[in-house]
Amino acid sequence: MKQRFSYLDLRLIVSEIATELGDARLQNVYTLESSSRQFLFKFDGTSSGNKQFLLIDPGQRLHITKFQHQPATMPSYFVQKLRRTLQNRRVSGFRVVEGTRTAVMSLSNHTLHVVFELFSGGNIMIVENGQITALLRTAKPEYEIGAPYDVHQTNSAGQKSVTDTESLVAACTGNQLVRAIGPFATDASASLLVTCLRAHNLDPKAKLSSQEALEKLELIQQSVKQALLWAERLVKSVPPHVGYIFRDKDGPLEFEPFKEYFDAEIELKKESQGDSAVQYSVEKLESYNETVDVFFGKVWTERQGSREDALYAQAEQRRQLVRSEQQTRLEALKAEEEKHEQLGSLIEIHSDLVGKAILAVSSLQQQGFDWGDAQKLIDIEKQKGNDVAECIDSLQLEKQQAILVLDGVKVPVNVQISAFANAREYFDRRREAQDRLAKTEKHIAGALKSAEVRISRDLERNLEQQRKQAESSALKKVRSVYWFEKFYWFLTSQNQLAVAGKDAMQNELLLTRYFDNNDLCVFQHGSDSSILLLKGGGGPQSLVQAANFVSVTNPGNWETKSRGNCYYLSRSQVPKSSRPGEPVTVNFMKQLPNQTAVQPTSLDMGMALLWQTEEEYADSDGEDEFDAEEEFPEIEFDSDIDAFSSDEETPNTQTEDLVESEKFEEPEDSVEPEETEESVEPEETEESVEPEEPEEPEEPSDYSELSERSSPAVENDQLNTVKPKLKVRGQKKKLRKYLNQDEEDRERAMQRLGTLKGLERQKQAEKEKIESKQKEQQQKAEREARRKLKDLSFLDKPEPQPFPSTLINSWSSDKNIIAAVLMFAPWAALQSAQYKQKLVLGQLKKGKATNEILHVFGKELDELEIEASEASEPSEAQEETDKSIASEDVTQSNGRKTSPKKLLEAVRPVEVQNTIAVTKLQLANYGNASKGAKGGKGSKTSSTGSSKGNKSGAKNAANAKTGSKGSKGSKDSKGKGKTSKK
Repeated sequence: MKQRFSYLDLRLIVSEIATELGDARLQNVYTLESSSRQFLFKFDGTSSGNKQFLLIDPGQRLHITKFQHQPATMPSYFVQKLRRTLQNRRVSGFRVVEGTRTAVMSLSNHTLHVVFELFSGGNIMIVENGQITALLRTAKPEYEIGAPYDVHQTNSAGQKSVTDTESLVAACTGNQLVRAIGPFATDASASLLVTCLRAHNLDPKAKLSSQEALEKLELIQQSVKQALLWAERLVKSVPPHVGYIFRDKDGPLEFEPFKEYFDAEIELKKESQGDSAVQYSVEKLESYNETVDVFFGKVWTERQGSREDALYAQAEQRRQLVRSEQQTRLEALKAEEEKHEQLGSLIEIHSDLVGKAILAVSSLQQQGFDWGDAQKLIDIEKQKGNDVAECIDSLQLEKQQAILVLDGVKVPVNVQISAFANAREYFDRRREAQDRLAKTEKHIAGALKSAEVRISRDLERNLEQQRKQAESSALKKVRSVYWFEKFYWFLTSQNQLAVAGKDAMQNELLLTRYFDNNDLCVFQHGSDSSILLLKGGGGPQSLVQAANFVSVTNPGNWETKSRGNCYYLSRSQVPKSSRPGEPVTVNFMKQLPNQTAVQPTSLDMGMALLWQTEEEYADSDGEDEFDAEEEFPEIEFDSDIDAFSSDEETPNTQTEDLVESEKFEEPEDSVEPEETEESVEPEETEESVEPEEPEEPEEPSDYSELSERSSPAVENDQLNTVKPKLKVRGQKKKLRKYLNQDEEDRERAMQRLGTLKGLERQKQAEKEKIESKQKEQQQKAEREARRKLKDLSFLDKPEPQPFPSTLINSWSSDKNIIAAVLMFAPWAALQSAQYKQKLVLGQLKKGKATNEILHVFGKELDELEIEASEASEPSEAQEETDKSIASEDVTQSNGRKTSPKKLLEAVRPVEVQNTIAVTKLQLANYGNASKGAKGGKGSKTSSTGSSKGNKSGAKNAANAKTGSKGSKGSKDSKGKGKTSKK
């Protein structure tokens, strides 16, 4: 199974990455929870218009991933360094260093580089001004912080020429052919070399002698040239490059290495022709990047499944260990019983001989023989042929025992008692062993059962932990986000899209860019409420629901349950600009005449569960355009700003506009005192107290314009009332002396002193400075006008379709559903939704309420799965098929279905929180939801009062059953339960 990129793999991948990223902006960097050596780079403003995630595994791989990877809770020090250095910088290029498995991502007009090494242990380095400023690990002494690094260096020295026949023959002699020709074709991968060698009838694993290498030299050279030609053709082809994944057809879920394009075409052709010799199942994907992403996603899923299998194997091993321990105890007791019975029987059979031996040993003890001398005496008697001495094997007088050999069996006997007493002791031990064996056999079943319970409990706990860990780190495909999801949005009961702003900036954005022909703009008078666009117009029901939503977005209305009047205008009633060169604003629109009033009817809100299907979304073109330009609009900076604050890095925000105005609007009086002191002599002190003419004020910035216009007189007064310091000795006399001096007298005095030229130079410098500022202000005004005209140009562009056709409000197994989407909307707009929850004013914050909503929806989907499983009980063959499909749920592509519960679990709570337009709320059946009571659907239907007739007969029957169960939740639940039974 392939784990590392070859040089060819890297070149193909990087060409696709460079095309996809373009000049995207690097938003953030993460380290993954599953591995501290894997990193995730988040980009926005890509060529596709969506956010993209670049997965980096140093030394192994890098590719854009479509799966959600769980980031670590705390970033590492290296990631913090990456964020400080790289965040909000724009990509300038992405390339491969020639001859090496090294990729370089350039940022900020190629002033900053990130180097990814995919060989050996791998590394990540930040190179700035030709020096390393940060790196993941110090692999070599020359690679350290502050060391020089040339990002344009190449490594062509390792490439050997195939025309060097002597080197080629020497390399092929005694080595595997595919390994020997590797240095002569570094641009080609190993599998491509194998394919070319086989095409020329050469065995890639053959070890040739020098004579054989000379004979096959021409074929080897042709193979190398063909591999290089194919590699060059692949690299020079326009991305994306088609990719293939090979897997054993009849084998387990183990994935084979990447095969190159040509092998894959051969296998696909054989498979289409029904060739029985096909060894692999081939999966074709549209891009090589997607191929790599899906491949490693399957590998990750297989590893997660193997961990669960390991837990089962560990539990089974523990069971076997307990059984073997019990069996060993039984066998030991049986062996002990048999041994004691055998020894007792032998003593009974040879009682005379045993008695004589005991008597002989006892007499030796009584005579005071030393133990060693007694053993020597017995050995002498053995040589004489004494039968009693021959049966004595050894003496253990410290234990008062003698070891006798009876019928070839060594029998320990006590020399202090008779033979029959020894036999009786052995028979007593046999009976004790029998009793222990009986008790053990009696309790062994209970011991095994207790151990089984303990092992099963531990297995269940470990499996639960493993599943939670697998769920948290599971690879789920990133859902394509609709353009309107950055706003408040909902679908009316007439299937019309309503989009509302979350703040004043989004209100202006909606009015400027998304207010299309046939749309209606619904609003309330007041600064805090949102404006709402009803795409494609709307009937009376849609207008009332839009008014309800607008009223709810006003914080005071939700808390006090007051509605207030709403008004709407059509696109034809709103001009494109409020005055020449400026787009229309929300405040200007609210003052327009001919506003039509619409009265909100209810402030009841709800949350519905929608499903996103896999069909192409018709709004993708518009979405790409609006997302890329709204979140990161371009801004021009002046030349005296540092290179790292250019438009390549920093978005156009209010804070940065203020900073820019501060940089340009430096007060003139900050430098004037020094110039005055240096150029004016004490005799001219009279002139120093005369107020200078104030310079023309600089054009105020967009965000400080109001405050600057309101106080010019104050600033001039402050400049004109600056008093000189009168603490210098003799200065008052000089002030009186030059008090009546006019401008001509002053010039003549300065001419006599020789300082007139300096004054002229000072005036000329001030004049040039004023002209420079005026020119700068004019350029800034022109840029602002171009920006406003650019905003106005969006009004003439075609807008997306009003209704997202890929969203459905009920689960359907016939459609390929890929994601769950939660929608916050007026309750009247949710009557056709299959799963919904009513929300009322409460004390819960949005985070807690979101968890309750997801919990209730999860229980309802559990019941849906139970009903589906009860409706159709699959056969054993079908169950095996389902298991094999379930193991491939990671891709959720190529038409594979997944369970609704898994799709709901993929929804992040923070995404749901961002859709809720109120601050304090709770579920209408909050008590039942928090306790996880039975009758999820029954309680939901009864407490929320869903409309009748919007579900099928089978669904109503299921609701009737669950409604009767949920009768404990509330009185309404009882009523509904009875109605459902009827």
